[in-house]
Amino acid sequence: LMEQGLALRVAQGHIDVSIDRAFLAIACLRLGDIEAADRYSLEAVEYLARAPQVENPQQVWFARAQVLRAQGRIAEAATALESAVECLHRSEQQLPPQYRERYRSVFSFNRAILYAWDSGVWPEPPMLV
Repeated sequence: LMEQGLALRVAQGHIDVSIDRAFLAIACLRLGDIEAADRYSLEAVEYLARAPQVENPQQVWFARAQVLRAQGRIAEAATALESAVECLHRSEQQLPPQYRERYRSVFSFNRAILYAWDSGVWPEPPMLV
């Protein structure tokens, strides 16, 4: 169903489908389909490179990091996690100071990104979708 929804959004010309691909990658990862998770997370990152103005790019990078980690590609996963943290901080800086802490804590993705970065504990299995 997620694949069908993604196909419809692409056909309708939606601007931000990188998040859809990232969520689909996480769903595939939860189902144990590492190959599909890899494909969708890579597509999400590639799309992000073409459309960097998308909302919450840290989610795309964190999905990619989780897939890489599941594949045992630890160094690449760490680099993707670092990209997620950098995106999160850039997004956060666009907000008024009084909303920044809330932005970090209210979204489960943001909490998980920072927790993985700060403590090395990743959602296992990924429970973000």
